[in-house]
Amino acid sequence: MDQTEITLDGSASRYLVKVLRFSEGASFRGFDPQGREYELTLRKTDGLQAVASITGRREKNKDGQKLFLALGDRK
Repeated sequence: MDQTEITLDGSASRYLVKVLRFSEGASFRGFDPQGREYELTLRKTDGLQAVASITGRREKNKDGQKLFLALGDRK
């Protein structure tokens, strides 16, 4: 993934903004289909779509364990 900004799909956007009540500037982690972990910062949201900047990246888990997406507030 070479891009520095991603547009989240509708369900992920709604969950971050409506359920977790994240606002612009909030940081969170996400995973791509290959298991790489990303540090993300919410940049824009209109209630239907959210755009996040990639601020960091970790390589996928090397020991073969499965990774699952878990969203939560990082306090």
